[in-house]
Amino acid sequence: MPAHDDHNPSLSITEIDGSVLLFCHTGCQTEDVLAAAGLDKRDLYDEPHGAAYRYTDDAGQVLRTVHRTPDKAFWQTGNTNGAATTLFRLPGVLAAVQNGQTIYLVEGEKDVLAIEALGGVATTAPQGADSFHKCDVTPLVGARVIAIRDNDQAGEEWAHQVYEALNGKAATLQFCEAKAGNDAADHIAAGFRLDEFKPIEDRSSWWPKDLGPILNGTWRPPQPTVGRRSDARGLFYPGKSHAMIGESEAGKGWGALAATRDELAAGNDVLYIDFEDDESTVVGRLLTVKAKTETLLTPQAKSETIAAKFHYLRPEGP
Repeated sequence: MPAHDDHNPSLSITEIDGSVLLFCHTGCQTEDVLAAAGLDKRDLYDEPHGAAYRYTDDAGQVLRTVHRTPDKAFWQTGNTNGAATTLFRLPGVLAAVQNGQTIYLVEGEKDVLAIEALGGVATTAPQGADSFHKCDVTPLVGARVIAIRDNDQAGEEWAHQVYEALNGKAATLQFCEAKAGNDAADHIAAGFRLDEFKPIEDRSSWWPKDLGPILNGTWRPPQPTVGRRSDARGLFYPGKSHAMIGESEAGKGWGALAATRDELAAGNDVLYIDFEDDESTVVGRLLTVKAKTETLLTPQAKSETIAAKFHYLRPEGP
């Protein structure tokens, strides 16, 4: 490793269209690595002046070109009169959407080329992270999109613009981030695969939800499958909260125990939190309740199932 002493290889070099990517696994800056090797940023590019990223229409006709210098300065030529911009690599994106392929949506052209180096299909919009709303996203309607957000504040704002533009329009919309470094190019330069991007977990209940499956008809409403009656219709929805309201001795507890026996018979665990009775009464009753799907079981078999799957709590403190 040019920039520090080590005994194990720690510098990754990845070739992409028009340039190479460097990534030091111990945290050295690219400038330090290049300086230690007697190089500068121009040596990372096929052309000393940097790279030119061409945006075309669906027929491949160049509409505008984004120029990038080795020092990460940008300018544009071509159709820059304020009209809606097209997506980068548009013809390939259209073909991939038609074929049902996943489209990786990223913040910059370099990220696109890095993903392409691993065989993926990717696109971006020109003019930086704060200008995605100016882009025509019609080609992504109905597509399966994975948006790779840069790990900074600008990336957070870009992700919200992407959400506003594609939520309910893309078939699926998932947000991820690099497993190493700041962006998709760093992730790939570090040696990670496309399927190793980290899904972005909801930071709070205020993070927008993906409405695409509901709006495109692929969502199916949940069905009540717990606490089935004799007609096989369930009373409770898995994963939802329910309350049974009734007078004393109306059978609320027996109803809960009947649902419990059905779940135990189906091989599921049950956590039972009791605030008004005790384990002898609850388990005693549970032994007498027969599940609708239950075959003839010996008392010992019933006891073994309860011991393994029924978790009884009788809390008295907070």
